Parts: sequence; structure tokens; C-alpha cells
Amino acid sequence: MDKKERNYCCLVLLLNRVGLVKLRHFFIYQWDSCSGCLPWTDSSQNGADLLIKYTPLHYERDKVKSGDTTTWDLSLFVKTLLYSKPPLVPSYETALVDGLKYLKDTRNLLGHTQNGKIESLQFQDLFKDACNALKLLGASKNDFTQVENDVQRPWNEVLSMVKKCTSQDADILQGIDTLNSSLDVIKTKLYNVHHSQEQSQIRQVEMQERVVGLEKGLVELQWDQWQGQENIKQEIKELKQLSQKQLDILNCQLIQIQNQESSDMSRQKQKKIKKDLSFITRAKDKLKQRIKRPAASDVPELESDPDFNCLWIPDINAQPVPVLEETWPSGCLLKDVPYNLQEQIIIAISNVNPPLQVGWREIGQELGLDSHELDGVGSFASHLRGSQLLKVLGTRKPTLTLTDFLKAVFKVKPLQRGWREIGNELGLDIELGLDITWLYVITVLSK
Repeated sequence: MDKKERNYCCLVLLLNRVGLVKLRHFFIYQWDSCSGCLPWTDSSQNGADLLIKYTPLHYERDKVKSGDTTTWDLSLFVKTLLYSKPPLVPSYETALVDGLKYLKDTRNLLGHTQNGKIESLQFQDLFKDACNALKLLGASKNDFTQVENDVQRPWNEVLSMVKKCTSQDADILQGIDTLNSSLDVIKTKLYNVHHSQEQSQIRQVEMQERVVGLEKGLVELQWDQWQGQENIKQEIKELKQLSQKQLDILNCQLIQIQNQESSDMSRQKQKKIKKDLSFITRAKDKLKQRIKRPAASDVPELESDPDFNCLWIPDINAQPVPVLEETWPSGCLLKDVPYNLQEQIIIAISNVNPPLQVGWREIGQELGLDSHELDGVGSFASHLRGSQLLKVLGTRKPTLTLTDFLKAVFKVKPLQRGWREIGNELGLDIELGLDITWLYVITVLSK
């Protein structure tokens, strides 16, 4: 309920709760003093006597005839006081006559106010003048203060008081019904606003939960990435330690050979150990240099030669070079290869330091991985893509053998020479019992 509506209710309470009581007492007092008839007792005889002195409008006749003043409204009291013959209030009492007329005019104003609202400036004058008129009928300042206090109570209590004191005034009741309708609309709007706020709060809570979930997922992803990097660092450290350990062992053997005077140790065996030590050192250097491969567009397509159990590359200046499959077990699965061999494969296919023209993506395509799986591998950092490709192949193709994998590698990273020729060129003696598969991959993939 806004200020204008409270102004309207305040005037209604003033006229109908204070004014009706004072007018009824004043009417009875004036009747008993001036009418020359029986004292007024709200009887039908009183009504009959009044009809002799006052001619009511057709809709007022029944109320007048009954003589029951508890059913009269403010307008009827004023008219019987001023327009009876002779009038119960003499015309020479101008202040009282003007006051009664003002009360009637104010009541009519309220009855014809359709929206149930009175502007504040207009209200101040109406309230002040109505109070002055009611003082002439015996109203006190306490009566006015009580009205001003009551109209500030909750709107439902204010409407209840207004309806109770205007039960006999149809015109005023119509204005109150307008207020009721307005308040019902306001209640509906408030409910809708409250409901919207609740829904908004629910959506906010859901969004906050989603944000928390995303933040948690991001933290977990960052932790997994960090953990993966730490694992890679640890593996590289172990590999370096292992390589260094092998070098240390060979150095110790060489020192022992140099210091030993035994005739059983031939110069030929010393030469073999020196060659193996030199080969491993060169292989490590080649892995670090990461020589760039030719572009995929420059690589000829692989063909199968029925006379060899191998893959070869056509070249007008080169003969087919066998890739001997007996260098590793024919049933060895890719996911079961030794750690050292797996690490060298990862380095060779990751396209890093320096970037290669072909690498993990072409190998994955050759082995039948779809674009979704390849994009998943590509979402990792460049130095992690080789290891991630091996993980995806181990999951999607658990029966993929090392031989089949290397065939795909050679197809996208072709060579003109085989591992045995490179080993012979380096003077490698495979009778030393070194891991042939490991040496093969180092030689071929890092060349």
C-alpha cells in the first residue's frame, strides 16, 4: 500500500469511524432538544415523526422510516440536520452549518474517487479541515491521532478497519474494493518477484556448484599434468643413470684390460669393446641432435617385395634393403616392449627438438586411429604426444605387435639402409650379447 492509498484510508477512517459516532450523538441531542417530538430511541415511531419533517430520497426512505440511526451514513445525518423543516441546526449557526456541509462534501469526494488514492498535498488540506469540522461535533485531538496511527499499520489490518466502519456506505465500499483489487495485483507481483528471486538464487547456486566442479577438475588436470611431467623427468633421469652405468662398466672393463697382463685377453677383444663404447657414445649424440626428417610429400610409397620377408623402398639408385623381423620375437606386443626401447620410440615420433616433417600423427593414421583419437593425442604438450600415442594404441589395439608398429613407422619415415648395414659400418659386433632390438631402434629411428 503506497502513500496515496493510505491517505485515502485515513480520510475514510476519520469520517466514518470518528465522524459517524459524533454525528449520531449530535443528531439525537438536537432531535431531543428541538423537534418537539418524542425522544429519539431508534424506533419506527421516531422514523414516522422524522418523515413529517424531512422528505428523503427514494433510496433513503427505508432507512429513515426504520428510525434506526445505526444504519445511517454520514450524508443522511447531515441532510436531516440541515434540511428538516424546521432544520435541527439553525442557519444562523454558520460555523456548524459550514462544517456539516464540508463533511458531506468530503464524503462525496471519497465516494467518487475510483482509484482509492488521494495526493499528499490535497490530503493535508482535507484532513485538517475535516478535523476542524469534527471538533464542532465534540471530537478530540486523541481521536485524530488514533486515526493517523492506525492507518500506518499493515495494509491488511488497515483494510479490515476501513471495511468495518464503512459497512453502511456503498460508495465508499466501492473505493475500498478498488484498493483491494490493486493490493491483490501487488500481492501477485510480489509473489512473482519472490518466485523469480528464488529461481535466480537456485540458478546461482547451480552455477556456483558448476564453477566449483570446473575449478576442481582444472586443479586435478593440472595436478595430472604436473605428475606426468615429474614421471617423465624421473624416467629420463633413470635412463641417463642407466646409460652412464653402462658406460662406466665398459670403461672399467677397458681399464681392466689395459692393466691386466694376462695372455688370455687378446688385442682383438679390446678392439671390439672400444668399438661398442664408441657406438653407444655416437648413438647418444645422435639422439640429442634430432636430425630433421624429410617431408611426407617427399617420401615414396612403400611396396612389398615377395622375394623378401621385409619392407623396402623403391629407388632407382638403391637396392631393396631387408628389414629382418627375426631381430625381435615375432609375437612381441607393442605395449610389452622394454622401457629403453619404448623411450627411444617416443623420442623418434614426438616431432620435437627439432620438429620433424612426419611423426606421431602420420603413424597413428597409418595404424587406423580416427581423427577424434588423434586430436586427443594432439591436445597434450608436444613432448608428451609420443608417449600418449603409445598409450592410445595399447588401449585401442591391445594385440598390435612391435613388428607391425615398426612397419608403419618405416612407411611414414622411410630409410634406404637397414640396421645391419649401419651396424657393420660402425663396426658393431652383435656377439657381445647387447640388446639387438634396442640397438636397432636407436640406429634406425635416430638416423
